[in-house]
Amino acid sequence: MAPVTKISRDDVELPETLDVLFHLPVSAKLRKDGFIIAHAIQYNVCVKGTSQEQALQKLADGVVARCELAVERGVHPLNMAPEDYMKAFFMGTPVEETEAMCETRTRLSKELRERFHVAGTQGIALEMRMRTVVAKQNKLGVMRIPDLVAQAA
Repeated sequence: MAPVTKISRDDVELPETLDVLFHLPVSAKLRKDGFIIAHAIQYNVCVKGTSQEQALQKLADGVVARCELAVERGVHPLNMAPEDYMKAFFMGTPVEETEAMCETRTRLSKELRERFHVAGTQGIALEMRMRTVVAKQNKLGVMRIPDLVAQAA
């Protein structure tokens, strides 16, 4: 068996686009408490918040932490979410970026560019594509993403 080659910070190139899927939690208690999930597809990082804006702020912190931890361990930070989440992303409805979301995207762009090489032109903010399947989940009464994708097929 060949030895595993660890990567260094200089070897890490992050994508210039971040895909974010907003969906409802599986837990009835979390839904009752008003939580929503933000899921970074390329990094397979999920967080909960009481609004899309709050969840996105927490997700930005989670993505930076994921990248830092991965590099400390000598592995690449990208870790794609399971295929059903990518399918759900593309069947979701685009989310219009609010001012708070724009501020979070700008902060995340700055933090990632200061720590890692991000593909694309330096100084340009990270592109964030955000979609939601919350309305579909509510309409169909389906909370698990794999079940939602299966019903839509």
